[in-house]
Amino acid sequence: MSTKIIFTDLDGTLLDHHQQIGPKTKALVAELKRRGIPFVPVSARMPGAIIPLMQQLGVTTPMVCFNGGLLKNEAGATIASTPIPHEIVARALATIEKAHQDMNIPIARNIYSETKWMTEHPESEQAKHESEVLLTQPTKVCYDTVLEGDTPIYKLSCCTHFELKEETRELERRLSEALPELAVHCSAGWYIELSAATSTKGNGLRSMCKLLGIPVEDSIAFGDNFNDIDMLQAAGLGVCMANGPAQVKAIADDVTEKTNDEEGLAEYLWKLL
Repeated sequence: MSTKIIFTDLDGTLLDHHQQIGPKTKALVAELKRRGIPFVPVSARMPGAIIPLMQQLGVTTPMVCFNGGLLKNEAGATIASTPIPHEIVARALATIEKAHQDMNIPIARNIYSETKWMTEHPESEQAKHESEVLLTQPTKVCYDTVLEGDTPIYKLSCCTHFELKEETRELERRLSEALPELAVHCSAGWYIELSAATSTKGNGLRSMCKLLGIPVEDSIAFGDNFNDIDMLQAAGLGVCMANGPAQVKAIADDVTEKTNDEEGLAEYLWKLL
């Protein structure tokens, strides 16, 4: 295939478990830049949590944010936007709260605008952990007050605890059934993300290719988790990381030999290029 664009997930794919980018990957991205091949991050993160990583790589690049809910061009301008209607955000928050009561497990709720991560409980253990990952701090808000305004909301998330993986899967199932207007993904064993139903990484990849005038069949995508599946299926070549679960590896076109901690993405692309 003729590779004209690379799409990559961040957590568990581009980044190691310390949220770092290795030297082989930095060298690879420099070579892609020299060849004029876009290296596009595709993430559930907000723009402000992606840009510092791209600055580490020395590139200014288009971005697929919020699992496809917000697309940015190289200049940082919005080129596509799919916020969640406020009435659906309110219903989702209520549904999560009911699940918290019914299942009797701790669940922290969050909402995200383009520039802010908002929560009613920034002091929670889950919020402290997420702030370490995103390298940003939450804004304490009253959800009702936010939803009375006109701030576009692109994502909700809910976090349980690290040891509650089975319960988190059950929570994902309940939310998927109750909220058909939303795409519900468990992106970590304890972390669930909700975005508009059409806001998927696969749709983000297709839209970005169309906007850049690049055939989808000339794209490669890398991912490691369940919320990456439709992106791997959409790309011309979908590659799962060696550290990904068996179900994701099964649908991918190929699997890296090394994990994200071993810079498996960089090793794979160096061989391909």
